[in-house]
Amino acid sequence: MVELNLKFTDSQNQKIVDAILAGLRSYVEERKRKAKEMLVSDGYAWTRSNHIDTALGNYLQEINITYLKKKSSGWGYLEFLIEDQKILFLVKSQSFVKTFQDKSRNNTDHYIREFAKSNDHLVESTHFQNRIVHKQLSLNLGQFPNTSSEKLKDIDRSYIIVYTIGEVGMVESIRSYLPNSMGDLYQVEDLTRYIESSKQLFSEEERSEAKVIFSDDKSDDTNIFTFEIIGDIKDEKEQVRV
Repeated sequence: MVELNLKFTDSQNQKIVDAILAGLRSYVEERKRKAKEMLVSDGYAWTRSNHIDTALGNYLQEINITYLKKKSSGWGYLEFLIEDQKILFLVKSQSFVKTFQDKSRNNTDHYIREFAKSNDHLVESTHFQNRIVHKQLSLNLGQFPNTSSEKLKDIDRSYIIVYTIGEVGMVESIRSYLPNSMGDLYQVEDLTRYIESSKQLFSEEERSEAKVIFSDDKSDDTNIFTFEIIGDIKDEKEQVRV
């Protein structure tokens, strides 16, 4: 079997992790400012993804990864393009995944379904092995709009990089996945180890502040769900933690 290298480079992984942490820091700082300036500021909880995408857009330009501005029913987000490798990727929180999977499996339009079609031929190859692992998530219902995106052209594969925030107010894990249009996820790599080598690590004071804010973000999550990781690359050493 011909070796298939689906992982990003170390420098790309480190920049992605740095940007996620920097975006979260920017978000926490804005939440703190708005809490002082306004009588009510809970709506700013919806801006977290904007802060992370903005940081990614700024950081990744340094390593020649460009971004595309997209909208889905008025919801703005960025797709990131590694042009010479024909790779697209998104960065999402864990609450994103369940909605994408449910809509895909019910044959309902979702803007990631078109995005994920570029992987359909790949995950059916002999380079992948199937398995199912369940992970618990909290899902904020209605977060993602029901809409179709334009068809992707000249893209070889597309990734979703998923971050999770732990109880201590810090990013607990970051992992990259290949999705297909049926809502299946195949784990490619665990990027969590790049957190410790990041210059964007939160201080103890920042972590304490972030813990309060991230706890508030979760206060409206009244439903607990699971998402499925259907498989991973054959002979992949790093397995999903459950």
